[in-house]
Amino acid sequence: MTAATTIMIVDLSVDPTRQNEFDSFYHDFYIPEFLKAVPEVLAARRYAQIDGDVDMLGKPDPAKAHFLTVYDLVSNDCMDNIEAAIARSAHQEASDQFKKWKQNGLTYFDRAFLREVNRHPRRSANECWSDHALYAFQWTVKPDISESAQRWYVDEYVNILMSTVPSWLACRTYVRMDSNPSSFLTVFEARDKASLLQSVSASNEAPEDSERLALAGWIENALEHHSALNLVPIYLSGNQPLTLV
Repeated sequence: MTAATTIMIVDLSVDPTRQNEFDSFYHDFYIPEFLKAVPEVLAARRYAQIDGDVDMLGKPDPAKAHFLTVYDLVSNDCMDNIEAAIARSAHQEASDQFKKWKQNGLTYFDRAFLREVNRHPRRSANECWSDHALYAFQWTVKPDISESAQRWYVDEYVNILMSTVPSWLACRTYVRMDSNPSSFLTVFEARDKASLLQSVSASNEAPEDSERLALAGWIENALEHHSALNLVPIYLSGNQPLTLV
């Protein structure tokens, strides 16, 4: 496998009445200033949650508008430098403005470093987290769950989905580096929004009944928390914001 990657993800929700204002600030000012001031970060990609008719858990929640920004780190050992880099004077104005948004404008905020722990071989490394639509499944295991139970979804179930739903372009799993118990993020990629929704729908039906029962049992018995998002790209660093369709 190609060398594993480490990423930083910012997950946030915005007051809907201020969405356009925030997007303008974030795309036109904050992200460009952040990339200039923090050389430990190579690029940024931002994704918006979409209202999907289905998801692989059967629990769509279109009322929650999450936005994920994925930052590519220059190396796997630079996390300790990021916090100091954010506080650098070159980034101070953007950082101060973002703090004001967190106080009055953002309804949810979380930042995390994640290390890649598994990669399906279907797609090359440089095509991950690009302009594809995403299905992002976040899952936290119960404290007393064995390592084999933690990895069942990635080692077995993901491979079944990738082999039976060819419209999935790629899949990677990351572990959150500050979590205890372990928290993971599995990301499936599809070509675009239409392909994403078709792939999710097909994944609901693809496995045999025994595998679907195994998934339901794993969720009930092994997981402390889980959530899923259908996402489309709205911003790639160095480019104009994308049209959300």
